[in-house]
Amino acid sequence: MTPSQPDMHDVHMILAESLDWLAAPLRIGLVSVLVLVLAFALGRVLLRFAGGVLARGAVPAAELLTYPEYLITSLCRRLGCRPLPGSYLYGRTLGALAKAAAAVGASLQRPGRHRPRLLWMTLVVVIGVMAAAWFTKTESIPTSLRPATAVLRADIARLDGWLITGLWKPAPTIGCPAPAK
Repeated sequence: MTPSQPDMHDVHMILAESLDWLAAPLRIGLVSVLVLVLAFALGRVLLRFAGGVLARGAVPAAELLTYPEYLITSLCRRLGCRPLPGSYLYGRTLGALAKAAAAVGASLQRPGRHRPRLLWMTLVVVIGVMAAAWFTKTESIPTSLRPATAVLRADIARLDGWLITGLWKPAPTIGCPAPAK
């Protein structure tokens, strides 16, 4: 790598500095939205690609897999022997599986009527809960929800630290202090 090319650390630092003005839960929410949008867009492309591979490659792959069986059966016939038991079943099964895989591949290539939707409202609610847990004073939270809120705040801080620094910090251990020796 040459010094003029940015490495992943440089790219990570640019992203971290550009999102530094947002509060931690909103920063996590924005990154979540970006990741989900990319995953949905790439998912469709990958499904179409896999469909093309299945539609075009299933039958040739099955033909290649039946070639050793064809050679053995031909040799048995030349020697005057009966074909091995299950030879016909093997070829027919592979042929049926190849046709089914090609049909599945063709259906994956066609854009369907039902396209998976990104659940925007669920994402908004999750980001809202994170923001509420982050910005609400501990005294105004009901006593029964304080432990869950503390865990959520700690997880938000850990995830935000990972987004900023690229390092994942382990969860703090909660328990009795070690006895003094």
